[in-house]
Amino acid sequence: MKLLLVTITLLAGVRPCVAQDDLLALLSPSTWVQITEQNEEWVVYHPCFAGVRTVSISTTDKGTWRLVAFYGQDADEYEILGAAITREAEALTLRNTYSKEVKQVFFVVDPQDERFSTWRGLFYDNARFVRSEHVRELPQTYEEDGDCGEP
Repeated sequence: MKLLLVTITLLAGVRPCVAQDDLLALLSPSTWVQITEQNEEWVVYHPCFAGVRTVSISTTDKGTWRLVAFYGQDADEYEILGAAITREAEALTLRNTYSKEVKQVFFVVDPQDERFSTWRGLFYDNARFVRSEHVRELPQTYEEDGDCGEP
């Protein structure tokens, strides 16, 4: 009977229920690095005077979950208040540790290639990311071919 229920659930396109801590444990620790499409391929683009955007999920010393969004020169740290799986994405409820603003973001894994994801609602765009352990598998491009001069 259990096999039948799982089969029906998967055929219906509904993801199985996962506990919040189990979901966060699957995502943590992890770092995601932004990728950019250039000439019809995905690359890690390194700007001259900023770092590559990243998203990191980890636990704090207090055992709570946190997400750090690095924007290139600045970063925001969020406490992860909740996590849930929706039909198409993992939804995280975040509270900015400085401003106390609460927002919901969506983490969508590419169904064709689980190395890639899109973060919706975290940055001003729906940027595409790759897990940090796969960064070296992608071409690296540098603004001004790495000859940036003085800032």
